[in-house]
Amino acid sequence: MKTLLCALPLLWILQAKAQTNADSIQSRKNMGTVYFYKGKMVKPKQLLEIMEPNPAAFTKMKRAKTNFDVGTVFGFAGGFAIGWSIGSLISRNEMDWRFVGAGAGLIGISIPFSIGYNKRTTKAVKLYNGAFYCSRQVLFSLIFIVRQARLDWQLNFSLTGNAAF
Repeated sequence: MKTLLCALPLLWILQAKAQTNADSIQSRKNMGTVYFYKGKMVKPKQLLEIMEPNPAAFTKMKRAKTNFDVGTVFGFAGGFAIGWSIGSLISRNEMDWRFVGAGAGLIGISIPFSIGYNKRTTKAVKLYNGAFYCSRQVLFSLIFIVRQARLDWQLNFSLTGNAAF
């Protein structure tokens, strides 16, 4: 009986934590930052859709998505220019160094956009997750009651805020 009474609150805490983490956005560093929502990897466009109900996070994510798009265009163009030069070196044994320089410059331009995307997305995710956790608070109260010759205790839980886990 004592084991059951000790294990019950622990199971409840684990269940509550599992419910709250399912709807949050997690990030993992892996050759860049990768974001997961409900266990699935999400792209920037999907992150934007997920954050739409939270205005502060949505605004940050819109700016991050703009940085992502611009950085992707510059990075792709730079990679194409360098790849074209390497392809011409392989096929014709001559390299156009102007293309290599232009490609390197375009890739260099894309780097600040990539850094801006990562910083803004991280801030947007923190805003989204912070609002998610702050809107759901569980209040605990432990009351000891003295009755005749014994001491009883009562543990009360109350949920405040948005109760939709």
